[in-house]
Amino acid sequence: MIEKLFQASSIILYFSSLCIILCAFFYFLRRRGNYRSNIFLAVFFIVFGLALTRNGLILAGHIHMDNQLTAILWNTIWLGPLFFYYIKLNIYPHYLLRGSDLKHFVLPIAQSLSHLFLSIQAMNNPEQQADLLGYLYSIEGILFLLTFFPYIILSFRYIKYAGVSEQQQPYWRKQKLLWLKRITKVLYVLAFINSSYVITNFLSKFIFVDELASLPTYFLFSEFSFSLIAIWIAYQAMKLVIGKAYVYSETDQRDIDLLLSKEKIFLDADLNVSLFRKEKEEQKQVYNKVRSARAAYLRNLSMHTKYSKHKLKSLIYRSGYPNHWIYKSH
Repeated sequence: MIEKLFQASSIILYFSSLCIILCAFFYFLRRRGNYRSNIFLAVFFIVFGLALTRNGLILAGHIHMDNQLTAILWNTIWLGPLFFYYIKLNIYPHYLLRGSDLKHFVLPIAQSLSHLFLSIQAMNNPEQQADLLGYLYSIEGILFLLTFFPYIILSFRYIKYAGVSEQQQPYWRKQKLLWLKRITKVLYVLAFINSSYVITNFLSKFIFVDELASLPTYFLFSEFSFSLIAIWIAYQAMKLVIGKAYVYSETDQRDIDLLLSKEKIFLDADLNVSLFRKEKEEQKQVYNKVRSARAAYLRNLSMHTKYSKHKLKSLIYRSGYPNHWIYKSH
């Protein structure tokens, strides 16, 4: 009975992993939304998808929990920084990455390199036993908690600060911040549920010299609570794609000229013109108006003394362009 349950559960994890990785490739190719923000979210999904694939292999009984060859699939310390930069670039699309941002990725890179070394070592010496791998995973589990929660909290603080620091925000901007706040709050709760499994397993490993994860039901619920984190983010990401994440007006306002002039909806890089017009020709007209509004806004910014020292790329993103290549191609 337990074996059949594990087989069914592994199929669910495989399916979840496939959906998440497909979502990642969609965001890699997505033309709307801040390009760099999309990339961070896509990599977030790739990391999560590979981790779920490994967990599915474990549940199906194809590999042992301490299998060294599949260590390269497990890189969870990346998740905190990737989510944080997805949120940050959503709120402040004009922010340009700099060398100081690399400090957020020192631990993730170190984890990936160490796991890559272990996987290569396993390919060269298939019969070698990785006795310390279980302890390494336990330590990395604690590092994951020590980094993931602070990044969630930091993301929430960025959202909250943006909500109170920007005066006279347009309606769509307020709604988008509320949407990001909801994502972060639910993510915190899901991560807290999963953390209880990680912490108790760590204590069991180092105090009682045995892992609770070796218990079938414990490991099963642990993996499902972990997968729910990715499923929640993927669900919200697809809501954004289809235009159901937030609205642009308090009423069902379809006057595009009014929305462009009053609400400045062109500043939203995630703007989907199909929300306002159904016919392809009309959508093209709306898109041309949005493009003209962005170009005019960019010209005003470039001539304003306040932004005289800002780089052109930053001003392009500030004007609502998804990326600077689209601007240069116009």
